[in-house]
Amino acid sequence: MKPNQTSERAFFNLQLSSALAFIFGLALVLTIFFIYQQWHAYQQHAQAFRAQFSQTQFTQLNDQIKRETRLINALIDKGQFDAAQQTQVLNRLRETRIGPEQIGYFFVLKLNQIDGGADFARHLLLPIDPAQEGLPMDSSLKDSQGHAYRETYLKQLKENGTAKVSYWYQKPGAQYTSQKVTQIEWIKPINWLIGAGLYTDDIEAIIYQQQQQLKAHFVRQAGISLALTVLFISLALMVSLRLQARLKTRFAQLKTNLTHYQTQLETLNQTLESEVAQKSQELEDLYQHDALTGLFNRAKLLSDLAKRKNLTTPPPCLLISLNIDDFKALNELFGMELGDQLLITVSENLKVQLPNAKRLYRIGADEFLVWMPNSLQAPGALDALLQQLHQALTVDLQAPNLQTISFNLTIVATTALSSPLSELEMAMRLAKQKKKDILIYAPQMDQKQRSLDNLHITSLLKQALANDQVMPYFQPIYNLHTQKIDKYECLIRIKTPTEVLLPYQFLPVAKKSKLYAQLMQAMLVKSFAMFANNQYRFSINLSYEDIVGEDIPKTLEHLLTPDIAPRVIFEILETEGVENYQIVSSFIQKVKALGCQIAVDDYGTGFSSLEHLLKLNIDILKIDGSLIQSLPQPHAMAIVQSVVFFAKQLNITTVAEFVSHADLLSCVNDLQIDYAQGFYIGQPQPTLQTEPLKPITAN
Repeated sequence: MKPNQTSERAFFNLQLSSALAFIFGLALVLTIFFIYQQWHAYQQHAQAFRAQFSQTQFTQLNDQIKRETRLINALIDKGQFDAAQQTQVLNRLRETRIGPEQIGYFFVLKLNQIDGGADFARHLLLPIDPAQEGLPMDSSLKDSQGHAYRETYLKQLKENGTAKVSYWYQKPGAQYTSQKVTQIEWIKPINWLIGAGLYTDDIEAIIYQQQQQLKAHFVRQAGISLALTVLFISLALMVSLRLQARLKTRFAQLKTNLTHYQTQLETLNQTLESEVAQKSQELEDLYQHDALTGLFNRAKLLSDLAKRKNLTTPPPCLLISLNIDDFKALNELFGMELGDQLLITVSENLKVQLPNAKRLYRIGADEFLVWMPNSLQAPGALDALLQQLHQALTVDLQAPNLQTISFNLTIVATTALSSPLSELEMAMRLAKQKKKDILIYAPQMDQKQRSLDNLHITSLLKQALANDQVMPYFQPIYNLHTQKIDKYECLIRIKTPTEVLLPYQFLPVAKKSKLYAQLMQAMLVKSFAMFANNQYRFSINLSYEDIVGEDIPKTLEHLLTPDIAPRVIFEILETEGVENYQIVSSFIQKVKALGCQIAVDDYGTGFSSLEHLLKLNIDILKIDGSLIQSLPQPHAMAIVQSVVFFAKQLNITTVAEFVSHADLLSCVNDLQIDYAQGFYIGQPQPTLQTEPLKPITAN
């Protein structure tokens, strides 16, 4: 037998066995489930019958006792319960039988002493043993289980007038004791105790018979289920065999067709492979080359760098980056056609000047990169090469069609190659900052200058603290309703002998050098002193770090006296990420309790959300200047109008920042913003400006 035929037979056998296993499993699960359901139903019915039957029998017993008691009480009430009537009642009760087997009986006692004793009562009626009628009864008598049941029911009768007691008693017609449940009623006017009981084994016998009937029904249902399962499996087997035969026939037909199609596909595939290989090569060339200059592009450079990185010992090489200065301006001045010609000319001259280059790339609109072996070992050789290359590509460049264009190149190089593109980018940025035509990357370039600048700023900050050069500047805020300046924003400055430093120039360094808290403390003390002897309100900018720190809150605690606190506004940057609302909320509650107000600064630039505003419980909303300066553009108008609308709904005061000219002030006023702040009103200065810089005409 051939291997293919063996595989086919194994496949069909597996298919048939899988189908039969599934069918058998499904049938078995369904059968077990059905039998389980039937068993569960049998258990429920049996339990329900037991509870219902027992309840019914004891209910009937109770009803009979109650009926006889009511009948006797009625005769007593009518004065008709004489000796003859008593005899008649006792004779009737003597003949009455109760219970499922009709062997239960009534008994009547004449009660002498409810508290019990040797002669607490005597039988007036005891059908199963008339010889005991009239004999004294002892309450301490115990049944076969040692239970003084008479004392039990006497106690219940004394408390309730009725009793229900269980005890073991010899069953009539039997030679054994059985548990009997007796109901007793006390007819007090005549001191009769009338009672009757049921034997529990009679009830259990009826229940057992019913359970046997239910069990027989369950067995029949289970047998039917198993028979149906066998029938279902037999039919499924027949259907599966028939379907498999048809499947084998269809499979043979498909196999023949597939063999024919496979031959055709193999021929077509060979043709396609050849065409795809050709097109792939064309696409790869197109993907890796710059369409204008024909040089390799940035994608090819990244691929080459990745391959070099995977080498165990990559050969030493040199990367040179060339950037045409102000290429965008050249394009705008002379046109894109001449700009393209310039790029082509530079690329062609690169090939001439660097014939040993391994790769030439155009990696940006105005940027080229040269990859070449690093064979320059002599001191100053690389610098000389870059100088020569710059001279050749700028001063000595021969291009008649570019005579009208005057341009320059910035050329940088690196041999470190730990992160070549980053190294070239840092060198290029530094070369342009220092106005150098050529520059060779050195590792200290990316840190040295930055560190020098930071050290210089740190030195200035220390001098400022030592020489009392930390100054608050005050920018007026104009009330559009009263048309008066009635509050100011306090802004920190460092005043050196030669210049005034703005916050962006020194605050980032101050926070890193741990001088920030001292600067803020000096700023706060001077700001509060400026407003100590007037009635103007003033605002202080606080960051999230200020609030959660230790130094600034302690300083504010001393400065916020009762006479100045109601005029203080704390501005919290809306762009600051609030990580711990509990701390910020606690700070806000504390200062607001002193009378201070809370403002959100730069609203509209950060995570502007109502939830943020509601959590901070703010009083003032300062709309970001970038939105105000965009007025009256439609999108800015829509945003600002919505901000003003919900601010008024929340009874929040609004302030427009960066109001720089009269038309902008008029637009802000039309939007019903409450306050305006900006250079048109007044610039930050060390003294308080009490009037706007220019006259403001009311609308």
